Amino acid sequence: MKRRKSRTGIMALSALLILTLAACAASGAKVETPSGTQAGTQSEAQAGMQSVAQGDAQTAPQGEAESGAVLEESADVSGVSLLAAEKGAHIYENDGMKLSIPEEYDGLVTVDTGRDGVLFSVAEKASIAAAKAQGEDYDGAGWLFSVARVSEETLREELCYDMSGAEAFAKDAEGRHYMYYYPTDVRFVRERYEGIDEDMRQWSALTEWAESAAERFLADNPGLTAERYGNTSLDMYFARIAYLDEVNYVISMTDYGPLAPDGVDAAPYVERLMRGVTFELAEGVEAPDGEYVVLMFPDDGVRFDFFLMDSGENYVREVWNEEYEQLYKASYADGTTSASEIMNEWYDALVKANHLGE
Repeated sequence: MKRRKSRTGIMALSALLILTLAACAASGAKVETPSGTQAGTQSEAQAGMQSVAQGDAQTAPQGEAESGAVLEESADVSGVSLLAAEKGAHIYENDGMKLSIPEEYDGLVTVDTGRDGVLFSVAEKASIAAAKAQGEDYDGAGWLFSVARVSEETLREELCYDMSGAEAFAKDAEGRHYMYYYPTDVRFVRERYEGIDEDMRQWSALTEWAESAAERFLADNPGLTAERYGNTSLDMYFARIAYLDEVNYVISMTDYGPLAPDGVDAAPYVERLMRGVTFELAEGVEAPDGEYVVLMFPDDGVRFDFFLMDSGENYVREVWNEEYEQLYKASYADGTTSASEIMNEWYDALVKANHLGE
């Protein structure tokens, strides 16, 4: 999966945080609620996540840290990582799942187990208090991350749209999936500037800790199996082909031009293209010369060029409306799979299905 950018650099955040504080103080801007999903604009699937997931997870009564069952550190706590117990972490429990909060952070955060479809939602207490003191709707201030359980259907819907601020990271024996949601904007709030440097150091430490929450959740719940899905545009369009009906796309090469996918089952090809692969931006790399296979989505004005290369390297160019482009490098876990070769096989199957070249 494409790594999300770090949210922990104090110097990088300083200017933005100061502007955020000034805006809050001057205008009393309303802080949006996380509601267990990403900050900012949501896709339709993510906006509907809670209502769909509600049937998958029974949540504790509404509340913050006090509403979750807090198990003090104990060797008798089953399914809890020894590392968490040894460090004196508090273990919060909801619907059979556990979340460990290190002792040094436990007093600084709230752990909400009362949101529909969300197992745990964690936020900084000081930001909540500062936003509340300004008389604003403070639900969303200080939000660090949430962990939710969703169905296979909901996961597939989410994968088809923008996954900014969301990662699928685990699966249980019942086939349910676990999502890690994190804010894509700054949720740090303070009422005054006095002591802001120390507050920002605290916020930086909390956000750095929050970035590893999914890995710790896996350690605290050994019945889960790790899984990863990409969140690039290319991953999203592969998911649309796999999971949505009537997606308009064509595959093209110079031999016979663009061919519609009719008559050939796309599933085997898409499965190979989207599993066990990481698509990373190849910054500072020029697009290769030579032939490529084109996967085009005419309705959206977007296409992906899969370069056929003897070197074995996997490069894919994304082009929007013939104006904007970016280059990805595909890395498959097996070290041998070639995305362009799969696309070439797919095109050959379409050529055969259309009785071309006979």
